Amino acid sequence: MRGIALFQGSLLVACSLQAAPLIAADEPNLDLLLFDPVPLVIVQDAGAESAVTAAAQPPYQSNELQALPATKVQNIQVALTSLAMRGTSSTADMPASDIARYEASFKEIEQAGNAYSMELPESLVSLADAYERTGDYLKALSLYERASHIIRINEGLFTLGQETVVERMIGNYLAQGDMVAADQQQEYLYYLRRKVHPYRSPELIKAMQDFAQWNVQAFQYYAFRPAPVVPPAQPSDSEAEKAAPPPPPTAAAVAPAADIDAFRIQHLFNAQIIYQQISNLLLSNFGITDPRLPDNELQLAITNYLYATNVIARGGSAFDGMQQDYDSPDLPVRRFGYGEGRNSMERRVVYLRKAPGTSPEALARARLDLIDWMITTRSRSDIQSVFEQAYKEYAEAGATPEQIAALFHPALPASLPSIVPQRFTRASFGLPADAALQYRGFIDVEFLINKIGESMSPELLYRSPDTPDAVAETLLRSIRRAQFRPRMLDGKLVEDDRITLRYYYTY
Repeated sequence: MRGIALFQGSLLVACSLQAAPLIAADEPNLDLLLFDPVPLVIVQDAGAESAVTAAAQPPYQSNELQALPATKVQNIQVALTSLAMRGTSSTADMPASDIARYEASFKEIEQAGNAYSMELPESLVSLADAYERTGDYLKALSLYERASHIIRINEGLFTLGQETVVERMIGNYLAQGDMVAADQQQEYLYYLRRKVHPYRSPELIKAMQDFAQWNVQAFQYYAFRPAPVVPPAQPSDSEAEKAAPPPPPTAAAVAPAADIDAFRIQHLFNAQIIYQQISNLLLSNFGITDPRLPDNELQLAITNYLYATNVIARGGSAFDGMQQDYDSPDLPVRRFGYGEGRNSMERRVVYLRKAPGTSPEALARARLDLIDWMITTRSRSDIQSVFEQAYKEYAEAGATPEQIAALFHPALPASLPSIVPQRFTRASFGLPADAALQYRGFIDVEFLINKIGESMSPELLYRSPDTPDAVAETLLRSIRRAQFRPRMLDGKLVEDDRITLRYYYTY
């Protein structure tokens, strides 16, 4: 859905059309820092422990075991801006000259004698879309509001005929950085859908999933305040395209700082309630074999992880006084946290076993996700036995040695926690794996992973010329704090697993 897709778990995508503060040319923008690791094999060591900043080439020969995307290379700011633009418009790029054509279209309909014709909303939405392409979000918003008004007059106050227009308004507010207004429209959209589909109706499940995901993203929205991205200037001969619209308000200006915590916690609470409702609906209407149950349990686990790492970690009972809306089941706060999250991950494995058509690989991955949870939450007493059982079951299910190695001994170890985006990764920016980025350089690092997933003794082997100290220090610090899924070989956990990676970076 357009509103959710706009920032896709990343505040940067939602902010990417706002004005960026000035940053010195020689100072890296760590808010936009991204690392892309590739496995590295050093095939000939020169035996020199020379200064890692001086050499133009590494003092060793090496082979990269994976290739990064290399076609249509983009600066990260351009990539983020393009992603945000795709989120705010569903059509191909349109020149500003099309605005006149769309205006003429809906004026023609008006002059035909019906100012509330149902032909008007489509023209108004197309015109608003064109204005968004030129960056005039306020004008586009007024057109969306007019289209919505006409639909309500013709179809009634509470109909799904408004659905598309409301989704576009959500995307518009997000592009302006107005999260509070976007959230109000999302609440209204969910209200409309609930008016059409009564509670406990299976048709409501998709709407509940969308709204629960929105609430998780709303919780995460104010977690980071990165420097927004400046969209690149587009050459144009059109005066309309050259005209600069007024800058949109920033999200920080829309939400008072004192209200941010309450906003975030209420939305996390809402998500937990709705995901629990979805499980109840699926079980009561479709039974334990419903294929949607495993993913819903994963989403429940994510809300518990976020609660444990953001609320419990700070102390206090942040959910005191939270409103249990949306016909919520009774969810005492004591059920939130690592323990309940593990229950969700375990139920997910059970549901996958029951669901018809579950592949051995999908089941093995779910078991590895449970192991990841155990490592991340320090519940490590039975990691080895669970690991060995998962390995054994996958092998007995007929997996080839190559398939087993891909899951249990990948060249690039899985970084944990695997269920939420981590900082400095593509996922944290909402960037797809196949987006080719323009890198500023790379850093080679070697470290150990022990049997419980801890990284140890990271050593900087080499960094490309002009790599800022701040970038190298940030990488080493993140590796020291990182956890990785231990690798298995021949059914046994590898002890003190030595890892060599090349981290390409951009900002």
